[in-house]
Amino acid sequence: MFLIRTIVGGVFIASLTACTGPSPVPVARAMVYYDRAAFVETLKHDMPAVTGDVVQHGRCEVFVTTPENNVGSQKPCVFALTRETVYVASWNAFGTKYENLMTIPLKGVDQVAYTAFGGMRQVQLTEKKRLLGLAVFNDEATANPEKETKQAFESIKDSGVPEGKSIRGVIFSNALYYSTYSPIYINTRK
Repeated sequence: MFLIRTIVGGVFIASLTACTGPSPVPVARAMVYYDRAAFVETLKHDMPAVTGDVVQHGRCEVFVTTPENNVGSQKPCVFALTRETVYVASWNAFGTKYENLMTIPLKGVDQVAYTAFGGMRQVQLTEKKRLLGLAVFNDEATANPEKETKQAFESIKDSGVPEGKSIRGVIFSNALYYSTYSPIYINTRK
């Protein structure tokens, strides 16, 4: 009887904990504020260099590397796409404002490519000295939808950037390639 009460009580506590435990918030949503309705106005206020009509905007992750590589730095961000420029911004929570991460004039982009691997989809912009991968996310930062990513790709292509091929596929974060060494000491003396 004691064993049955223990098992039933354990299952009850486990199910209660699972229902009321903290729900994880995606890192990109936690680190970058994004309000679709007020975004363009807020971005133009915080970054006066943003000019022109914004044709698409949203949450993203940007990957930066050198051409012909597929491992680089990664940063959660928001983007605003005009006919001439892609603006990529981060969120300064202390100053409650957007800050420019990079401004990419489309006239300086050699080619644009769309690539996908598994659930990751990227618009890749190749410049002379860098390769940028822009992964467009939904407003909740929980998915990398194909529709919005292809829409950004088509908008950039329609702005006059020639379509090209992704040389090495999706750009991955260099954090995947760093390992942590944790020495383990075993004391054999008594």
